[in-house]
This record gives sequence, C-alpha cells and structure tokens, in this order.
Amino acid sequence: AIQSEAEFLETLMDGNEEAGYSLKLILDSCRQAQASIDFGNKAFGSRAVHLKMTPLSLPIEGALENVRILIKNIDVTVDYPETIPVLYLDAGLLKEVFSNLFTNAAEAILSGPHPGEGQIHIAVRSRGRWMVVTVKDNGCGMDEDTRLKAMEPFFSTKSSSSNWGMGLSLCQKIIGAHQGMLNVESTPGEGTRFDVVLPKL
Repeated sequence: AIQSEAEFLETLMDGNEEAGYSLKLILDSCRQAQASIDFGNKAFGSRAVHLKMTPLSLPIEGALENVRILIKNIDVTVDYPETIPVLYLDAGLLKEVFSNLFTNAAEAILSGPHPGEGQIHIAVRSRGRWMVVTVKDNGCGMDEDTRLKAMEPFFSTKSSSSNWGMGLSLCQKIIGAHQGMLNVESTPGEGTRFDVVLPKL
C-alpha cells in the first residue's frame, strides 16, 4: 500500500526535485523490505537439515576460513578438548552459524572501545549431555534491551540496506533443528558471549 501510494504521488510530483527525492527514498525502502521478506521466506522455508556423524571442529574451522580476512587483525584463540567431539551435525549449516557469530564478533570489536586490541576466544566444552561452543569477544557489547531482541527476525543494530537482521534468527533456527540452543550474554563496552549448545551422540 505504501509503495502504491508513493508511486502515485511520484506521477503527481513530476518535476518537483525535493519531493521526487523523498519519494525515491520511500520506494527504495519498500523494495528493500520486499527483498528482505523474500529472503527470509526462502531462508526459513527451504532449509533441510542433513545430520551425520561429524567432528565438531569441522564447521568451526570452516567458518574461521570464511571470515579470515575480516579477523586478520584480531587475536583469535580456539580451545578444543583433548579429544575432538563427534556429533550428529549438518556441517554446512553449522558453518553458516559459526561464520555469522565470528562476523558479528569481529564487527563488534571494530565498533568497540579498543578496535586495535580485539580478541575472540572460541572454546569447546562438555557439559553433561551437551557440548557447548562458546564464542566470546571484547567488542562493544549490547545493552539488555538489544540482547533480548538480538535473535528476533529483521531486528538489527547495523544501519545498512544490505543487512536485514536475519543472521542470528536463522542461526537460532539451525541450532534448534539440531535439538540445541543458542544463548547470549553481553555487557555494553565489555563484550558479548554466545553459547552454541548441541546434544552429544
């Protein structure tokens, strides 16, 4: 409805540069919103999860390779247990999850109080019948209101037309399909911690 009315006004305001500029912004936003909804529909509706016995290190290392340019100036440490756990995983989808978490961590560091002293610590730990992958950064962090909304579809703190706020929501869906959980803790100015909780075999 907004797009239709804006297009109608565009014909009435032909020749008015100021109005034309404003209407162009409205129409561009409408098209971006449509693209975002279309992307979300495809992302949430067409993913099949194919689980097979996989070392948990495989999607983690694959994700680190995906974001290597983004994290090249950040101190990244990975702490595995003595024996790498093997779980029922969809390695491709979990690589997407970890790539998203590592990207978010790097971007939080770059916009945080100490971008030149960025640290991302990844730790794999056993907790009862679960394996937990912790991704912790020392970036800008989030306040409580932002933390509570972080995994809602279309919510984002990044002002970019190419960022649609789908990353963490999709991560949560993928982890849920593995019968796992995604938890987040954060403190403004200190950093953020994500825990990817996955069931053991």
